[in-house]
Amino acid sequence: QFGVGFYSGFLVADKITVITKGNKGEQLKWEATSDKLNEYSISVDDSTEPISTTGTRIILTLKDDSDQYLDEYALKSLIEKYSEFVAYPIELQRNVTRPESIPDTDKPVEADGTIPMKTVMNKVLEWEVVNTKKPLWLRPPKECKQEDYNEFYRQTFNSFDIPLAHAHFNVEGNVDFKALLFLPSEVPFELSRDMFAATARSLRLYVKRVFINDKFEDLIPRWLLFIRGVVDSDDLPLNVGREILQQSKSLRIIRQRLVKKTIDMIADLANTNTTSYSTFWKNFGKYIKVGIIEDEKSKEDLIPLCRFFSSHSDNFTSLPEYVDRMKEDQKFIYYAIGENKQQAAMSPALERLKNKGYEVLYISEPIDEMTLQSIEKFSDKDIIDVGRETTQDLTEDEKKEKEKSNENTENFRNWIKQVLGDRILRVEASTRLVDSPAILVQSEYGVSPNMQKYLRAQAVVDSEDKGNFANIFNQAVLEINYNHPIIQKLNTYHESSPDSSEAKELVEIMFNTAALSAGYVLDNSAEYSKMVVQMLTKFVSQ
Repeated sequence: QFGVGFYSGFLVADKITVITKGNKGEQLKWEATSDKLNEYSISVDDSTEPISTTGTRIILTLKDDSDQYLDEYALKSLIEKYSEFVAYPIELQRNVTRPESIPDTDKPVEADGTIPMKTVMNKVLEWEVVNTKKPLWLRPPKECKQEDYNEFYRQTFNSFDIPLAHAHFNVEGNVDFKALLFLPSEVPFELSRDMFAATARSLRLYVKRVFINDKFEDLIPRWLLFIRGVVDSDDLPLNVGREILQQSKSLRIIRQRLVKKTIDMIADLANTNTTSYSTFWKNFGKYIKVGIIEDEKSKEDLIPLCRFFSSHSDNFTSLPEYVDRMKEDQKFIYYAIGENKQQAAMSPALERLKNKGYEVLYISEPIDEMTLQSIEKFSDKDIIDVGRETTQDLTEDEKKEKEKSNENTENFRNWIKQVLGDRILRVEASTRLVDSPAILVQSEYGVSPNMQKYLRAQAVVDSEDKGNFANIFNQAVLEINYNHPIIQKLNTYHESSPDSSEAKELVEIMFNTAALSAGYVLDNSAEYSKMVVQMLTKFVSQ
């Protein structure tokens, strides 16, 4: 009654012979061929080398197209891959060259009778133990040194970096397993171009110390693809496959524990080593953000691990640290979007907040924006994009001021809207501007400038024809600072000569400048440049 593993030998062999001898009795032979798997023979074996005491010998007569398994290096590679940690020694017979000293018949005997010798190289067959590595995860953590972990990491995963942290633990209960996890300090090569590369090998799964696979997507979520480690369980079948794993209750428990232990390991690094965590965040922070977006169960544990630049300092900050520094009258968490930190910091939308001394997070990647939108609220405080139209954070006095300004400038605002057409949704009086004449913000259902660039770069939407995306691209709202001299001069044009080319050109320049400062890409940059040159020419000619 042989199992599937035994019969898999017929994938490469025409015939399998099993010769065995027990404590008492004769040496017997079992034999079957691949063309008649439903038949076999058992007989007394007298045709092979006798087994001296007890034991079993299995002989595979290979198929013509399977001769690669006669190569000792191929066999050694297979043993090292799948059985390097099994408890029993596996010996491989190899051809080795050994030096041997023999008499040199070409030279005369010395006067004192010494026979001249020479060294020749002879090829001999020797048995070599291949699986010499010890499974570090089976040792108690207190008996392992940091050097042991580093060496195991380098050898097992063919990596040259030193891991930032490790987690070595045993889990007992509904399912028993042992695991050893590592946080790399450098991005693994296969993830350097594609963060979710299909070639990634994250965790190595062992069953009873026999390597099964390193490509089970269901063992960990994809946002943890960057970790490296081994998992060894006696509660999974040796013939484990993807279909079996997907239906395995044990696997679900293992997955939950691995995620929890990994988050704990990352959190411990964040709390104990700021420098190392900064390295981790620069290399793998995007995976944590994906986890927040995709993994609802882990979301609350991952949010404190996020890091952002802010107006507080040049260093990363976390949301808990941000909240601890908030002003007493500050009720919201603010963030500004730009192509980089410097551009985000110069957004006109920050002028009122800077005057109030409020801290603002700076983000520059689309995934940062999606992450904060997914978080929505932290520590009972809503997270607000300063580049989006809102009255949520206005005081009652500011709301009244905005309402009054809109009433007083209704005709003026309608005229600007008429000049700009469907490039904007509407024109509003601004309460967020102090030094700037105007700002372009997105409405509640609009898309930020950075996200628009991302969608175009990903070919989600054509740069010329927005098609089905027009409803989110044309949601910009122009806010004007009526106290600014430029806006007041523009209103003078509106009252005296609203149809003049000078008035319309000034509206265009004001609008495009506001768009640029907000991070938009101009559709008519050449025309805008021409208008600016004409305006400067008029200025120097006066």
